[in-house]
Formats: sequence, structure tokens, C-alpha cells
Amino acid sequence: MKGNERAVEFLDRAQAALPLFCAVALPLGFYLKSYDPAMIKEVTLQTAAALAAALWLSRALEAGRFELPSRREWIASLALALLAWTLLSLSWNPYPAVSLMPALRQASLLVLFLAVVVGPASAGWAVALADWTLAGAFAASLYALAQRAGFDPAPWRGGFGSSAFSTLGGPAALGALAAACWPLALARAADPEAGPVRRGFSLFAGVLVLGAAWASSSATAMVALAAGAAAFAARALSAGGDRRLKTLAIGQ
Repeated sequence: MKGNERAVEFLDRAQAALPLFCAVALPLGFYLKSYDPAMIKEVTLQTAAALAAALWLSRALEAGRFELPSRREWIASLALALLAWTLLSLSWNPYPAVSLMPALRQASLLVLFLAVVVGPASAGWAVALADWTLAGAFAASLYALAQRAGFDPAPWRGGFGSSAFSTLGGPAALGALAAACWPLALARAADPEAGPVRRGFSLFAGVLVLGAAWASSSATAMVALAAGAAAFAARALSAGGDRRLKTLAIGQ
């Protein structure tokens, strides 16, 4: 194997590993001394986004070409358009200093989203990303339920009363994580190819995530959970209908 081929292989592995790391580090990272999760999350997010962009560019230069998995071009195009709008909007914003941090946050999230879009086009990597995301949500939800029960190993004076916030820095962020991960947990628990251990873990994680949404006392989370449940139910019914139509078509 030539030197540039080894470099491309290393960069491919690094590109695949970075989103897996972020799936756990972003929801769980916080600074124990002052328990201020916001700053360390901002630093982690921006560093990961810069690293993702550098890895993608380095990989393209080493390989001598830019690659994008088929059928993902339109998603990448929309994300790139939104990224460009986010950065350009600072130029005509009357208060650019105030808008800088939110713009950097949104731009970093879009870069990481693009890192997932241009990531490995394999089902195995997608499953790994789902499992790592559920692992982070599992730990954050467990902490949230402990907070709600009054057992907080790192209490924060700037808390939110009886509403749990876990390692997310606020009940709304915790509720958003729970709302995003609950349909994912249901999908993994219903996957017959996941195996009994992963399916059982996913089901348990789904229960904890629901509990975290309740512990956050976030009305937005409840609305998002209802929307996610409706979308999952619609997809499940659609899949069931597809199987019934296939059975009628092939006569089995």
C-alpha cells in the first residue's frame, strides 16, 4: 500500500470516528469544577467542526478528488446553502458581536451534519452512530432522573428548580435531546437484525429518555415527543403496508 493510500485510509477512519465521539461528548461534556456545561460544549463543538472540515479537506487532497456518496448531494447542497447563509448573515447584521456566538454554533452544527452526510456510506457505520447517540442519551437521561429524585452528585447553584437539566445545561436542551432520541430508540428496539442485547438496551434507553423528557418539565419536549411518535407510527404502518402489498404480489 502506497503512502497516500495509507493516509487516505487513516483519514477515512478518523472521519468515521469523529461523529461517534461527538455523539457522546457533546451531550455529556461539562466542567465539574463550576458545572458550567455551556462553555465546554461550545469549545468541543467548534473544535470538532474545525477538525471535521480539516479531515475532509485533507482526505480529498490525499485522494486527489472530492467524493460524496450517491443520493446525498441534495442534502449536502441544502446544508451548504444554509451554512453560507449563516456566515454571510453576519455581514449585514446590525449587532455582529452579539450574533457571533449563535452563528458559530449553528455553523459548527452544520459542519458536523455535513461530516455525517459525507461519512461512510455503510449501514454498519450508521448503526454505530445510532448506538453511540443512544449511549450518550442513556447516560444523560439517567443523570436527569437522579436529579429529579434529589440525588445530584454535582449540584449547580444556577439550577432550574425541580426541572432536571442533566449535563445539558438547561431543561429545554435536555428535552430536545430526549425528543430526538426517543424515535431512534424505538427504531433500534424494533430492528430484528440488532440482536437481543442491543434491542433490549435500546428499549431501556427509550424508557429512560421518556423519563428524562418528563423530568425536564419542558412543554416543547412533550410536543416534539408527540410529533416523533406520530412520525414513527406512520412509518411503521407504512412499512407494514409495504409488506402486505409484497405478500399479495408474490403470493406468499
